[in-house]
Amino acid sequence: VDDGIIPFAVDFSDLAGNAGTPQTTVLTGSDVTYDKTAPIISSAVITSSNANNSLAKVGDVISVAITSAEDLYSLASTTIAGQIVQATDITSTNATTWIFQYAMDSTDTEGAVAFSFTANDLAGDNTAVTAATSGLVMFDKTAPTLSTVEIVSNNANTSYAKLGDVVSLTISSDEDLIVAPTVLLGGHATAIATIDARNYIATTTMVSTDIEGPISISIQYTDLYGNIGT
Repeated sequence: VDDGIIPFAVDFSDLAGNAGTPQTTVLTGSDVTYDKTAPIISSAVITSSNANNSLAKVGDVISVAITSAEDLYSLASTTIAGQIVQATDITSTNATTWIFQYAMDSTDTEGAVAFSFTANDLAGDNTAVTAATSGLVMFDKTAPTLSTVEIVSNNANTSYAKLGDVVSLTISSDEDLIVAPTVLLGGHATAIATIDARNYIATTTMVSTDIEGPISISIQYTDLYGNIGT
């Protein structure tokens, strides 16, 4: 039997043998539709609330937006990053457009964020989905670290600096940074030269207002995911 409204015909006669008009439509209630076909999910798009929607850190919200080729009754067995998505985090704009969300946690595993769900149509047919038609979100919960922090002066003795000497700080990160770090040397701003996304040189020229003694260093830096280094 093909999918669609189940047809019927009623032929009847009265006791005298008079034939009634054949009935092929319902008089009350509604038709019954036969559906043996699992719903088709035409799109399943995964994104993150991060400034870069393909990256996520702890606290970022992962969204999976789906569109079905037919009306759905519900989504079941819904997970993101291996965690069950609560019913309150599953919403529908209409019967064919749904979205479910999950906020990444420090206990979640780093790497590509997986998801899964089962789409149930009005007849109870279902389709399990575990892959996106578009989008990929990578999760990183680890703060970046600096593998190199080296300070030198252009003084003949590079461990010392006098008025007018240029002090340089070489910085290397263990991963790409989203922007050049903010560096203070001796409490004031520096010029930053970017070698690449992991390597930088900060410089400053010593002035008369600088305090004598060891030059203090302050470095603020953030990785591509938004994790702040310490």
